[in-house]
Amino acid sequence: MRVFRVGGKGITPSPDCNCYLLAVGDEGILIDLGASGEVIDRLPGNVDVRYALLTHSHFDHAAAGPDALEAGLEVGVHRAEAEVLREGDDRLSAAYLFGRPMPAYEPSFTFRDGETFDVGGEEVEVLYTPGHSPGSCCFLLGDLAFTGDTVFGFGPGRWDLPGGDRKKLCESLERLLSTGVRSIFPGHGYEVIGEAVPAIEAALREAEKDI
Repeated sequence: MRVFRVGGKGITPSPDCNCYLLAVGDEGILIDLGASGEVIDRLPGNVDVRYALLTHSHFDHAAAGPDALEAGLEVGVHRAEAEVLREGDDRLSAAYLFGRPMPAYEPSFTFRDGETFDVGGEEVEVLYTPGHSPGSCCFLLGDLAFTGDTVFGFGPGRWDLPGGDRKKLCESLERLLSTGVRSIFPGHGYEVIGEAVPAIEAALREAEKDI
């Protein structure tokens, strides 16, 4: 199994989030799409990528959905945020932060907590982690977690955007800790390899302040 960062700071234009390609053999799954559309152009030709799984529907993670669909990928999002994509909701997608409209598009499918997606015989599992947004999810592959904006190497995700909820975020961080993940691949900033537990614990302490 190989993990490639194919989008984000220093790779594709701002405001693209970190986007990851999980490849097992010649099959792959893309985690998040960014906004520029350039992530699709960076996918290697020798890996068959069928699915793009969104950690959530914010502009910097999901606005390139139409580009992915046009390229033949199937784009999935947690069912709690499908309507954000269908409506091109500038508020709930936080597109207003970037001064650009959120494109409206129909996701190929929705998923829920505990669903799995096969990639080369390995299973990627959906872990529902609301708090940053109502439908935020992490994706687990073995002891790796692709966390979107739920947690970063430098702290917890924001809970002050429309649809955010600090109490739910704390509960989600506790749930992520319970999985025993060792490495996190967040939506922004740096990856944390082998030291996920102390990073998540520190993020939880910060999120719990003044509750």
